[in-house]
Amino acid sequence: MDSHKYKVTHIGRKRPLALSIALITAGTAFVGLSVGSTTASAARPDIPGTVDPAAQPRYAKFYQRTVTWAPCGTDTMPLQGTRVRVPVDWSRPDGQVISLALNRHLATGTRLGSLLLDPGGPGPSALGFVPSAVTGMDKSLAVAYDFVGWDPRGSGESDPLTCPSGADTAFAAVDSSPDTLDERLAYEKAAAAWAKACQGHSGPLFAHVDSGSSARDMDVFRAVLGDRKLTYAGFSYGTVLGTRYAELFPGRVGRMVLDSAADPRLDYAHWMDGNASAKEDALNGYLTTCADRSGCPFRSMSVSQATASGC
Repeated sequence: MDSHKYKVTHIGRKRPLALSIALITAGTAFVGLSVGSTTASAARPDIPGTVDPAAQPRYAKFYQRTVTWAPCGTDTMPLQGTRVRVPVDWSRPDGQVISLALNRHLATGTRLGSLLLDPGGPGPSALGFVPSAVTGMDKSLAVAYDFVGWDPRGSGESDPLTCPSGADTAFAAVDSSPDTLDERLAYEKAAAAWAKACQGHSGPLFAHVDSGSSARDMDVFRAVLGDRKLTYAGFSYGTVLGTRYAELFPGRVGRMVLDSAADPRLDYAHWMDGNASAKEDALNGYLTTCADRSGCPFRSMSVSQATASGC
């Protein structure tokens, strides 16, 4: 396993001042990340013999593309929007292409560059996140940076995955909170059938909606925005994208903040398992201490009784 030092800061949720300091000041204490070794197809600009798409002629049509920004937003929140083309399969740049939707709020003062934002998910739109980031983050950030958001591939306005009409009928009819083995098997069967129908309807893109592909998309954004290095703030699942970008393009990491960081080694099944376990621990912790508080609605119940009752 390779270890590399990146300019990456981990901070807690809702820390706009810390975010501002981390992105703007040169004296920030950055935390090093340990990341796994990359695959043969990964882009590592700092390692001889690996493929850097930005330097490959067959990727030039994506990296060297000039885009046109059109006004959007409102009088009080002026925004610009555009679309950026990327390959469906990054290993086949001459194959099918998709179009990703971006927007931005221009820096209001002396510009330092672009700040790419991802609110987490996966799936939520960063197009809608940009206005709230402009008003919710420290004001000095919007002065110095263009705030840039995008709908990740397969979502929102960026060639979203689609399902045929009625594909979820059987899935919606089964018990979504199975209590028996039979109910669980019925749920899994319906879910698998629904996913297969959506896969067939969405085409080749279905197999390429992943963090590695999105991280490569982010490097195209960096180039299109005219930035030598990427400045990025990712929240929750957005930290996975940031970590993946740092793994693929360590030489192009500028200032990066990962807020509410997730373990990038987990697949989605383990991610959801950890999510459910954390919520269960939080519930049990609440029930354990609840009886000591006068307003507790479960004072006459034990933890096991409250959990069994579905509370």
